[in-house]
Amino acid sequence: MDLRPLRRHRDYRALYAAQFVSFLGSMVTYVALPYQMFKLTGSSLAVGQASVVSGGVLCVLGVLLCGALLPRFVAYDARAQPAAGGSAGGDVSAKP
Repeated sequence: MDLRPLRRHRDYRALYAAQFVSFLGSMVTYVALPYQMFKLTGSSLAVGQASVVSGGVLCVLGVLLCGALLPRFVAYDARAQPAAGGSAGGDVSAKP
């Protein structure tokens, strides 16, 4: 991993530090909210239901926004995209 931009550019260090703090806050939230819900309700069932609901919302919105609605708003040619399941090593198909 090239760390030279962190040493050379102050703005890049500030951006990297801000992203780290944001990530840390997100991880604390993932732990604190279920813990707080358990302390308030005393029910692990309620914690599980809240987790399923929040995960379900993210999955549904992710599928809708990225899979179904995004192509309507972003102009792209699906034929120009590489086929899924191809090899990572490049084009190995036989050409006539």
